[in-house]
Amino acid sequence: MSKVNSSPLRILVVPPSERLPSFQIGIKLPFDELQARGEIEYKTLPEYDVTEQDLCEANVIVFLRNTTTESLRLLKAAQSEGIPVVYSIDDHFLHLPKRGFGITMAEPERRFTFTSFLKKADMIRVGSPYFAELIREEYNNNVCCIQASVDFSLIEPPVPKTRNSQGLIIGYEGSAKENDFTVIIPALQEVLRKYGKEIRLEFHGFVPAELLAHRRAVYFAGGREYKQYLPFLCGRAWDFGIAPLEDTLYNRCKSNNKFREYSACGIPGIYSRMPTYSDCVQHEITGLLVEHTSEAWVEAISRLIEDEPLRLRIREQATLFARSHYTVARCASEWRQMLLSLEGIR
Repeated sequence: MSKVNSSPLRILVVPPSERLPSFQIGIKLPFDELQARGEIEYKTLPEYDVTEQDLCEANVIVFLRNTTTESLRLLKAAQSEGIPVVYSIDDHFLHLPKRGFGITMAEPERRFTFTSFLKKADMIRVGSPYFAELIREEYNNNVCCIQASVDFSLIEPPVPKTRNSQGLIIGYEGSAKENDFTVIIPALQEVLRKYGKEIRLEFHGFVPAELLAHRRAVYFAGGREYKQYLPFLCGRAWDFGIAPLEDTLYNRCKSNNKFREYSACGIPGIYSRMPTYSDCVQHEITGLLVEHTSEAWVEAISRLIEDEPLRLRIREQATLFARSHYTVARCASEWRQMLLSLEGIR
């Protein structure tokens, strides 16, 4: 351990792409903090650019969501040199919906590589307590849950909430989630019929086709870089946000990204009652937890529309929770503790 204290840890990060939100939020933010403190030195390389010298110069190697045969070769090469390996993963790739990357992950070689990382890495880092326990039971005892952070410097000072002349705004942010919205679409349609001009819906990144042309719905395309996305989300001044999740194993393993970012931006939220959110959301204090049925969603949305004091209390408590639990400094310290424990096994 004296070696660790005398010089910074040398970390090699090997992501499929530096543009991944998982890299930008979950690794770059805390690693930049640790590097600024002088506690680590890190560099990032695509898996096909990593040389034997790059491997041997590192005290610890961090892989992120890698599923190629080349990344598996690097895992084996690192461990043959006695270099500890961390595998950072925020989705259960074996249970991805059969669309987009889920089609890619149906390839046998990808599934074998993913499973090999789960079994062979010296440490698995996830952002979900549920996912951590599942991996511990099925693949690897060495698992840690380090939830991603929020760069609060991007939203300082906090954006003031102003009353919108076009009605109370209900928002959703996320990628395509058709299955998650199956019970939400009729709920939102019912709420629109019930409240009319009193409300407006805003969607960022995904909007159900059934609501795209509705006169009380607005859609904003996704794809913004994190430094532009977070101020954009805060600037929308939503009165509250929704975070629906169908009850599937894949969804149960997801991180609480929407709770972190809604709360950081002062947006009260309604969340499906799933481990993803029930592990962190205190019902009626930092958010509303709701059963994933149309009837329950109509009731919860109507409640927040009509109960302004409740919205304000949730906004205040959720913001305080986010600012105490999801800072870059806290995330960085958790990473440092884990990395130091691994360096010691070399």
